[in-house]
Amino acid sequence: MAGLRDLGKRGTDVLNIPLKNLIVETDPTKPGYNIRKDYGDIDDLARQIAARGQLTPMRVRLSDDRTKAVIVSGHRRRLAIEMANNKYGTKIETVKCLPEEQGTNEETRIVDMLMDGTGKELTALEQAEAVRRLQGFNWPIGKIAKSIGRSTDKVKQLLDLNGASHKLRTAVEKGLISTTAALELASATVEKQEEVLKDIGNSVFTARTPKGRVSTKKAVRVQDVRKAVRGIPSTVSSKPIKDNMVKVEEIIKAGKNLVFYRGVRYGLELAMTGKMVSDKIAA
Repeated sequence: MAGLRDLGKRGTDVLNIPLKNLIVETDPTKPGYNIRKDYGDIDDLARQIAARGQLTPMRVRLSDDRTKAVIVSGHRRRLAIEMANNKYGTKIETVKCLPEEQGTNEETRIVDMLMDGTGKELTALEQAEAVRRLQGFNWPIGKIAKSIGRSTDKVKQLLDLNGASHKLRTAVEKGLISTTAALELASATVEKQEEVLKDIGNSVFTARTPKGRVSTKKAVRVQDVRKAVRGIPSTVSSKPIKDNMVKVEEIIKAGKNLVFYRGVRYGLELAMTGKMVSDKIAA
């Protein structure tokens, strides 16, 4: 085909392009490469399309060899249409598409991916990859933030997450750590990231109920991360602190300088648990 509009109806902006002529760019160095890795629940979208048809057009560009339409926005819709045909008995052969605006470059495409409100929101890791690519075009953080409607601090956090340790990124992918907690932890050194995940991961992932049963795994929360990064374990697990607690308790039992050492005990309890649990200090 000579151009995208050769497949569309005259006088309309929406083009009806045969599904077989739609392709996905798989080369990360080529324009229109999709940042999305997590496509979410395609089945729900497929059922909607089977019942009501395709409502939102895809955004496409002409392939380099001018024989196919490359999907720029609408990768989930393509998968859902294929599922609707294969699983729900629809016979969709042509897909509603809009040609991307003339002069669109890769920087604009990436910004559009981040700003697109018509589909599933990009995950934190996908957003992190997107801002990294914008930075690769020599965009300063301030320009990135303004272009995608985020604060400069959020952009910095996303860049930190993109360069985070493999263990932290894996924890994010598996849902073992909340997005806010991951962004908080990503600013720490790689060594600290792995230390924190090890220290608080075991206690959070295998939390026990009051009856002793292991509860459903819970994602690490931002509060847990903040305590751990500051050197305050989320559970009583620090041997040096516990040893000092024993010594302080012995001094208190001996009746020596009670007010001072009770204050020390409070500080140790705070270091171990993040909260004070003893009785109030006697006046």
